[in-house]
Amino acid sequence: MTTILTAQSIRDAEAVACHLHASLTTVLESPPVQGHRAATLSNELGVGRMTCQRIMKLAKTSADPGPELLVELPGVGGLREFLEAVIRAGVPRSSMADAFAAIDAFERYLREIGLSQTGFDSALRLFQATTDPDR
Repeated sequence: MTTILTAQSIRDAEAVACHLHASLTTVLESPPVQGHRAATLSNELGVGRMTCQRIMKLAKTSADPGPELLVELPGVGGLREFLEAVIRAGVPRSSMADAFAAIDAFERYLREIGLSQTGFDSALRLFQATTDPDR
């Protein structure tokens, strides 16, 4: 059965996306990450290249992301793996508290709506197709 997203669940997704964007953009400005390409980060941090590519796309996105950001980013596990690697590279865990909180909020949001990230992607596309006359 397909989960139907409501306007409220979309607003909640937007809030989660904004929190993730703001906190992860800060991580991208940290010394072990800033100025590096995804392939370099993958090698230096020991994190999958696709995970790094998906996170590095944040540097090119608007400061006011939509709910699509939750589909474009790696999953909760990949995001946590990336942060742990940045910590191993020398960034203090305490400076990553907001990023970990944003990931926790992402995980909580998916749990509350009862969907995986992939399921959210499908439900979001269905919502957009039924509410946007231009799609």
